[in-house]
Amino acid sequence: MTNMVTYTHSADGGGSTLVDEFFYNENTEDLYVDLNDKVYLYKYVPKSVFDKFTEAESKGTFYNSNVKGKWGGGEFLGEYPSDVGYEAHAVAPERDHR
Repeated sequence: MTNMVTYTHSADGGGSTLVDEFFYNENTEDLYVDLNDKVYLYKYVPKSVFDKFTEAESKGTFYNSNVKGKWGGGEFLGEYPSDVGYEAHAVAPERDHR
């Protein structure tokens, strides 16, 4: 049995040309950001940052000003790690990960 990452919160990019979607795990404070199908992992991100990201009118502007280069700089993963199952992504609307 594989340990699957369970996201406690997710959001789509809201029509952003940069941010496709982003996921947040409140238990680990991991923030995964999908930028044009390239995934970055930010660690130890406070929930308040995710909340503001979700509420931001421009997800790309918020990302560039408040996430990029912070929280460990964003580890480039390329794609979602194998322990992150598609069922975890299903909570993000308007995206098909198959």
